[in-house]
Amino acid sequence: MREEEEYQIVVPLTNSNPLKKEQNFNVGTMPRISKEEVEKYNKINVNGDGWDPFQMENENIPSYLADDKQDNIAIRFLDKIFLSKRSILKQQQMEATVFECLEGNKKVSENIVKNLPLYNIKKIGINISSDNAVGLEPEYIYMDGIERILQSKSTDAEENMFAIIPLDKILVSVISLEELYKLGTEFSGASALHCQAGQGGLAGIIISASPISLGGKTLKKKKSLKKFLKKKSVKKKNKSLKKTLKKKYLKKTLKKKYLKKTLKK
Repeated sequence: MREEEEYQIVVPLTNSNPLKKEQNFNVGTMPRISKEEVEKYNKINVNGDGWDPFQMENENIPSYLADDKQDNIAIRFLDKIFLSKRSILKQQQMEATVFECLEGNKKVSENIVKNLPLYNIKKIGINISSDNAVGLEPEYIYMDGIERILQSKSTDAEENMFAIIPLDKILVSVISLEELYKLGTEFSGASALHCQAGQGGLAGIIISASPISLGGKTLKKKKSLKKFLKKKSVKKKNKSLKKTLKKKYLKKTLKKKYLKKTLKK
């Protein structure tokens, strides 16, 4: 696991300590997430399976990561493992990029936190459980963590596992990158994200996950037990076979002795 310093969160304290609209958020003074909170969500079982939202099927995590060591990644989202690719993250980046709006229904420049972009993880198939989960499950991830994943070229499977950590921060609303470009113009997409009230959600960060091995020892024990039972079964069969052969031998021997006695008479 990375050092605690790596978990510094680039998040404005707008909920607990409202800032002036024109203030530029200082990255250096942002809060950190606790080690306990990180350890609650950052472990991935390397012997387990993950869900590929594009193939719509479960796959073995180590096998999936081995298929394309530089592109394939595993992401833990709360208690579920999703399988994705760096190329998909990159491909969806423009569409997935959003910015926090400090107030709802206010599409003006000073209401938007432009220096802290977020990534809408629903764009890569990592869906929150339901509409009722908005504000309960992290759907907007701070972009600095996504950028680190895209910049990494590691082929080590353990370095291609990541975890989404929810923050105690609900975004009032967000605006898409496309809509941000349209600020100050008369153009606006009616269905696009443009600071409408109720279009926010829970924020989160994405960090390197800690791989753990669960099931390996149990599996080994099961295999050993199976082998032991097999040997026992063979021994039983052998014992049974010996008894049968012994009976046949005795029968044959007794028959010979009886024949000899009969011939002598």
